[in-house]
Amino acid sequence: MDGERKKYVPSVPMTLPLPEGTLNWSELVEDLGKANRALARYAGLLYAMENPRLLLSPFFRDEAVRSNRIEGTRVDTVTVLRSEAGDVARDESEKHDLREVFNYREAMDYAVAELERRPISPDFLKSLHCALLDSVRGEDKSPGKFRELQNYIGSELGGIENARFIPPDPLCVPALMDNWTAYLASTEKDPIVQAAIIHAQFEIIHPFCDGNGRLGRMLLPLFFFSKGVLPTPMFYLSRYLERFETEYKNALLGITANGDWTSWVRFFARAVTAQAEENLAISEKIQTYYRDTKKRILENTRSQHAISLWDAIVSTPVFRISSLKLLKAPSRIALMQLVTQFEKMGIIHRIEPAAGRKGALYVCAPLVNIPEQKEIF
Repeated sequence: MDGERKKYVPSVPMTLPLPEGTLNWSELVEDLGKANRALARYAGLLYAMENPRLLLSPFFRDEAVRSNRIEGTRVDTVTVLRSEAGDVARDESEKHDLREVFNYREAMDYAVAELERRPISPDFLKSLHCALLDSVRGEDKSPGKFRELQNYIGSELGGIENARFIPPDPLCVPALMDNWTAYLASTEKDPIVQAAIIHAQFEIIHPFCDGNGRLGRMLLPLFFFSKGVLPTPMFYLSRYLERFETEYKNALLGITANGDWTSWVRFFARAVTAQAEENLAISEKIQTYYRDTKKRILENTRSQHAISLWDAIVSTPVFRISSLKLLKAPSRIALMQLVTQFEKMGIIHRIEPAAGRKGALYVCAPLVNIPEQKEIF
């Protein structure tokens, strides 16, 4: 009727585990088989890798950039790398975007440390949410608290009455999250199916006023790690999800609009397969480059600090000498001599000369180009 607002109806999620018959397992067998095999091969590499946290730090940085970019930030990996080297944000918008990226990384570090002493629980999630929204957009939206207001995912028409998706009534959130947590702690017959259900149900419940998308994606590697599927939580899907963002969001909406869990699990399984295969290829290249360069360094330098410098560069491949963080720090003169030697060996090169109090900016190009899969430097 003209002038009358449409009534909105909050979503009512299924209770977990999903009722028998909700998933068409026969349609999923092939995709799940491929996903499990691809994830197992990637896990094998992680088990064999000397220091996955160091060597796969580009994945960690990339995930923080892309997961936030799905939510609307605009900074890229190079901007983040330059910020780590001491560059100042160009404006307030970039400053806030960078803070969101760094918060994501700090929250993930916090989560990994917390998993050593307690399982994923509502309190765990609330603490993680606080870390994620610390001093960024959304800090005024009750960080660390389940929402007490009705939120919604809007459309171009605007208003809750035209929303693409309306999460459950806020009064239902605590009970829904208790059910979600109990399911997460249980054992499903396929961990990839369980991960898909956990992620989708979290996004459907939308338990917080802000940050649900980022937190939901962050939970995926934590889940695989907590279930022993991966030896370290270094598996991130945001690269794939950003690439297929429309399909990702439509597959989630298909659950609430049509009860179509099978299409969502199929999409998720294919995402795991593609990302695991891509991660495996990139990881092998990074590991080979790291080992070959380390061998060259050992053959051409006599400094006890050379490998410490190399590891610091691997962690932050765009750097100024003042921004380096070495486990074994030499004197400044000795460090400058080592950097000069690395430059002569072609391991690093300058991309900006020193200017005033700001030192020269260096890059180890392969450590940026390999994970980005294109020539950045």
